[in-house]
Amino acid sequence: MKPTESQLSERAFKIADDIYRISVPTPYPVGDVNIYFIDGKKPVLIDSGVVGERNLRILSEALAAFGRKIEVIDTILLTHTHQDHSGGANGIRRLSGAKVHAAGWVTTHLADIKKAFEGYYPVMMDLLKRAGFGDEALNAFGQTFQSLKSASKSCPSVMPLNEGDVLEIEGGRQIKVYERPGHSRSDLLFLDEPTQIAFTGDHVLEHITPNPTLELSAVSDGVPYKSLWSYQNSLRATIELPILLAAPGHGAPFRYLPKRCNDILAMQNRRIERTAKVLAEHGPLSLKDLGNRLFGHVKSYDVLLTLSESLGAVEVLESQGRVTRELENGVEYFRIFGKD
Repeated sequence: MKPTESQLSERAFKIADDIYRISVPTPYPVGDVNIYFIDGKKPVLIDSGVVGERNLRILSEALAAFGRKIEVIDTILLTHTHQDHSGGANGIRRLSGAKVHAAGWVTTHLADIKKAFEGYYPVMMDLLKRAGFGDEALNAFGQTFQSLKSASKSCPSVMPLNEGDVLEIEGGRQIKVYERPGHSRSDLLFLDEPTQIAFTGDHVLEHITPNPTLELSAVSDGVPYKSLWSYQNSLRATIELPILLAAPGHGAPFRYLPKRCNDILAMQNRRIERTAKVLAEHGPLSLKDLGNRLFGHVKSYDVLLTLSESLGAVEVLESQGRVTRELENGVEYFRIFGKD
């Protein structure tokens, strides 16, 4: 199979005549994250890596491999607001004067991210209690929360992007915007129409099935957002797009994006059916107990990941009329509809 890219330096790769992938390290278990550079009269950067001088230094060294500098960047597009993708945006903006774009509803979130975190904290604590978690998990979440808050960086003056927007880049290039909520509510897919290369962020990865992340804002602002249900609709929509090459947030570019979308959908559906089976055999169950039966005993630091998976599955089952929930002594319990 023809390679999807050629290596220029340790962290710089060429994937098309004027499109480059730069792999930068993160402190997170997922490992390196990709930044993409689209060259031209007004270069475009897709995603920004993490907060800090090290990220800027590695980006600068990688750009030098094909004769470019941070200062020439005109536009930064963020596939979503997770800090391994958006954390470096403000530092790059300050050096280059670049315009920063993200999903329309998150612009105020990015403008004062620490304030946004403060609003999420009591809501998440309440959700964990309703899920049946005790003091150990609540304390672990508090520590994780403080760590994420400390590592987050605001980015003022972010410009909103919405479904169907087309960015006209000087030189005739058009980049079309598609909203793809699921892994996060802020997920965007950018389709470079001249090359039919799709910058998927974490919406679709080749070797990892992204978590349908519990969206804090969705439970704090009354928005009826359901992560896994939304994710599956987004995957079905992506299958229909004219894409030749997927440029993901992690790992090398890959072909056959529709097949990968179908593989993820199949895996998700297997987990949904397994969730239904567990509830039928052992319900009613709290989300904590459901997660333990699905994934084994949940470690404190994995609480949010397993809660996202468990809640996502039961929300799909609820939308199908197969599961009901009830509140007892402050804890929500889920059961298969009609089963005593």
